[in-house]
Amino acid sequence: MAHKEKYTRGAVGHMLGHYDRSKEVPELACPANTVLNYNLASNDQQKNQLDFLHQRLSEVKVHNRKDVNVMVDWVVTLPQSLNNRNFDDEERFFKETYKFLNERYGKENVISAYVHFDEVTPHMHYAFVPVVEDKKKGGYKLSAKEAITREDLRTFHKDLSNHMERVFGRDVGILNEATKEGNKSIAELKRQSATERLQETTVEASKIVS
Repeated sequence: MAHKEKYTRGAVGHMLGHYDRSKEVPELACPANTVLNYNLASNDQQKNQLDFLHQRLSEVKVHNRKDVNVMVDWVVTLPQSLNNRNFDDEERFFKETYKFLNERYGKENVISAYVHFDEVTPHMHYAFVPVVEDKKKGGYKLSAKEAITREDLRTFHKDLSNHMERVFGRDVGILNEATKEGNKSIAELKRQSATERLQETTVEASKIVS
């Protein structure tokens, strides 16, 4: 339902172009819907995405290494229960997700929050600079590791689900078998799926032998 990715300086340019569609995306499912895409952060962060990233990095302590992750992207997909049901509900979901993420990671750190309707399923890219308080030396520093902790990943879907239940007055289907135990990486989900297929094949083979 939601997953996160981290990006170094060398990778952010491609992703920023993907968000605002300034770079071509050949695999689009519905190119005609590109005009429906919008950026929820446009009022809160009015600078060019890359300009803001450079500005925010200049305001905090940053290790001068090529492998430092300077941006985190949460990709949040519209739940199936809201997909193709009511545009107002879709818009409300993404606006509330944006609010939830701002409270979690700081509105002052948001780069952009593009909602895409031209791919297979509507989703939002919430891109932000992972700035945290430097508790040892004071001030603030860049640290994706401290901004996205194991506890953060474990509680993310549950906290988002609780937020949406308060907003909509019902469960909108955020928690499922893939998310109820915490956020899993794409690799983990693929391994889990492969294991389940292997188990199913083993059971079928046993039935045939019997």
